[in-house]
Amino acid sequence: MHFILLIAFVVYIPLAAHAQSDAEPKELLDLRESFERARTSALSPIERKYVDALTALKDRLAKRGDLDGALAVQAELSRLQPPETKAPKRDGRLRLSHLKTVEEFYGWLGTTVWKSPTGNTLRFPAADQMEMTSPDGRKSTYVLTIEKIGAISWAWSSGGKELMLISSDLDSATCTTGAMELLNPK
Repeated sequence: MHFILLIAFVVYIPLAAHAQSDAEPKELLDLRESFERARTSALSPIERKYVDALTALKDRLAKRGDLDGALAVQAELSRLQPPETKAPKRDGRLRLSHLKTVEEFYGWLGTTVWKSPTGNTLRFPAADQMEMTSPDGRKSTYVLTIEKIGAISWAWSSGGKELMLISSDLDSATCTTGAMELLNPK
């Protein structure tokens, strides 16, 4: 009997010591958590200012018709929000990052109705097509180009090019003429 207790004791002590050395002390865990909260709190205002400045730059470039510049700024904005680590909390809403293919993007775009700052209504009835209805009811159809998922463009009859950049939350967009209003949010 003593022999069994001795063996159990000899086996238990090293196992218990090993388990203790692998576990991090609660104080370390608390300190690390406090550090992460403080770092996030300190960096958040700086990151927010940068995102706001980038968004304003993207809008200015889009209004000037600088499609390449606006797309480069949009890429920087996307880089700042890695897919899962900084993405907004999952609330059941569809987001731009969820649309992985051009077909998925077209599928979503075809369900939307937008209002431009000039009062025109934009619909996307078919892939590669944008239908614009003016406030007086006149309709025009334009050929649509996907620059990338979230960025679409078309050429006006005057030859000018329009770029529409859709926000990551799919609830707003910016065009050369200004902010677009989504009339049928999901």
